Amino acid sequence: MVLPSYNNTTGEQFPAYFTFNNEYHLPPEMKEEKEEPKPEFNAIIYDIKAGSSNDDAIHSNLFAQINNGSVYFLANERIVKDKLMNTARGKKMDIYSRREFLLPYEMTSRLMDELNNLRLKPTGI
Repeated sequence: MVLPSYNNTTGEQFPAYFTFNNEYHLPPEMKEEKEEPKPEFNAIIYDIKAGSSNDDAIHSNLFAQINNGSVYFLANERIVKDKLMNTARGKKMDIYSRREFLLPYEMTSRLMDELNNLRLKPTGI
């Protein structure tokens, strides 16, 4: 997301995104003296760094948002793979193309596994 991307199919170009509260993440052409970056430059990401005072609140909020269904993820890799293999297009795909198609779903499945492994630990602070 930090590099401009290009869709070969539609010919559409997508700009890079960056944080608006950290000057080290701004592209050099957007750094100006004593001026905040403008929202039309795709500065839509807010950089947050957890410290000992707020990391419990951040973890609790993350769990709450995921558990109440506010965050949507891609479908599970196994479900998408089964659906793909039931189509003629999926059966004709070579191994590399199938792997490339399933990669975002595989990464989402791994993320969900890691999120499920996280536990809130009382730290006593």
